[in-house]
Amino acid sequence: MDKELLKIVGQIAGIGGIAFGVLLLLFRDVIRKAIFPKLTKEQGYKIIVLFLILVWSVAIFGIIAWLISIRSNDKDKEIKRSIKRTQEISEKTENIKQDENDKESFEDYLNDKIKDTKLRIALVVGNNDYKKSPLKNPANDAMDISKKLTDKGFKIIKKINPSTNELINSIKDFNKFLCLGGVGLFFYSGHGVQLKGQNYIIPVDADIETMDDVIHKSINLNRLLAPVDKIIEDSPKRSGDVIIYSTGSGNVAFDGPGRNSIFTKHFSYAIDRDEFELFDILRYLCREVSKETNGKQIPWLSASLDTEFYFNKLEKDKDIGVLKILVFDSCRDDPWAAR
Repeated sequence: MDKELLKIVGQIAGIGGIAFGVLLLLFRDVIRKAIFPKLTKEQGYKIIVLFLILVWSVAIFGIIAWLISIRSNDKDKEIKRSIKRTQEISEKTENIKQDENDKESFEDYLNDKIKDTKLRIALVVGNNDYKKSPLKNPANDAMDISKKLTDKGFKIIKKINPSTNELINSIKDFNKFLCLGGVGLFFYSGHGVQLKGQNYIIPVDADIETMDDVIHKSINLNRLLAPVDKIIEDSPKRSGDVIIYSTGSGNVAFDGPGRNSIFTKHFSYAIDRDEFELFDILRYLCREVSKETNGKQIPWLSASLDTEFYFNKLEKDKDIGVLKILVFDSCRDDPWAAR
């Protein structure tokens, strides 16, 4: 029987049966005399009792039918909810499968690089959405440098305005992959500071008011990259550690008038030059950035290097053990100096 029809029949039978039963009880003497005038009182009552039993049976049947219809509707709703949950689980499963496919793809990339030449991994970060002292260029800097490095064989981890935890996890991933060997480049555009030889990155969600806040609320890059530094220290042959700062200690790194900062604009051009080795790039940056800022911003290098590196000569990477390159387009010593 159709569930809606069952529901209607059940309601009518239940309500009607109860009502008729009540009427029989209330007017049994009147009914007995009207319908059974020739029967004795006892005989009339027996017949009325039989009617009552029949009526109450119909009422009970109606109530049961009504309850069944309600339960059936609840079951339909549960089935629909179950179907919806199944669809949600299916979608999540597909997402997980996609993540696993991406992970497998990346692992395949790592395996191919280990067998072929060496891994090139780049973490590129642009922070500009600061509540205090927002910047103009970092997001564009990060996106443009990511494209350039992709063309040069780097596997990219790109983060634009990440939270503190997200940035920490990305740095840990970068460190993990670089420990496999090869070339790792970390490009950072945003607020940063150097204190007592330690490089601190200031996330966009960090509330920085004092230098103590820098130590406790920003990210100590040296500490996070200590594992790969230990590998370089233990196996110095054909390995190295290079840090390129967009400006010298105590100076500012200027935003550019166009899409990119002054430093990033020239860095992007320099890494396209086939003949430029890493130190050639630094010399070019020092000359051109200083010229454009009238000597107010001069890039600076810290390096311990036992090999050569060319951005456009991947075949030379096979001789490299582990090479870590950090590029900071940020202020130094004063995290809130105007760029």
